[in-house]
Amino acid sequence: MRDVDDDICGSLERLTDSAGGTPRADVLWSDLVARRRRRRTRNGALAALPLVLVAVLGAGVFAAQRPDSGHSDVAAGDGESEVLDEAPTGESDVELAASGACGDAYFWAATVTGDIAVTLMVDARERAVDETTTIPISLPDPAITVEVLRGEKLATNFCTDEINMAFEPSTRQPATGGEGEVLLEPSTTSDPLSCGGTVGTLRLAGLVAEDGTTFAPVEVSSRSIGCEAAGAGRE
Repeated sequence: MRDVDDDICGSLERLTDSAGGTPRADVLWSDLVARRRRRRTRNGALAALPLVLVAVLGAGVFAAQRPDSGHSDVAAGDGESEVLDEAPTGESDVELAASGACGDAYFWAATVTGDIAVTLMVDARERAVDETTTIPISLPDPAITVEVLRGEKLATNFCTDEINMAFEPSTRQPATGGEGEVLLEPSTTSDPLSCGGTVGTLRLAGLVAEDGTTFAPVEVSSRSIGCEAAGAGRE
């Protein structure tokens, strides 16, 4: 056992002096084997190297030679990693092909499949009856309610008295940005608030939902301003 210890110490000293630093594990092993071959036992077999000492030495050498990854290790027991705030993500430039209007004044526009829709509601009952009323839009605006809805066949329940609960919105979120205008033309009937007597137009660009969904420019034109329905402006 003393001979083995002498061999290990001798190998470490020689290799450290020659390398000028921590010896490589493979070189250390080769040197140890060479020394043991020179120190054969009486029966001609190599003397057994103490495996525990070799394992400890090898682990220490490999740990010293492991390259720095550039990242600090997580403290033991911490178990937490940094979570970065993610910006809201959603679809981009959603096209709203179907549209309509009713009430005073309620506008809606939806995708072809009806899975996404936008509604706008503004109180225009006190508008002038003999000239076009222009209502500027700059969202967010507490006087104008614009919502982005998600669900199935959403257009089914807009501006109608026959509400199908299967197609009610599954989610609602406010619009957080957008610019445009609502135009309400003079009524063509004696009653300015009668159904079908007023043409209303909505133009809206740069519409952004709370989840980051953006929309292609929206334009809705309808002669149904003034037509009251259960599907207009429901909460």
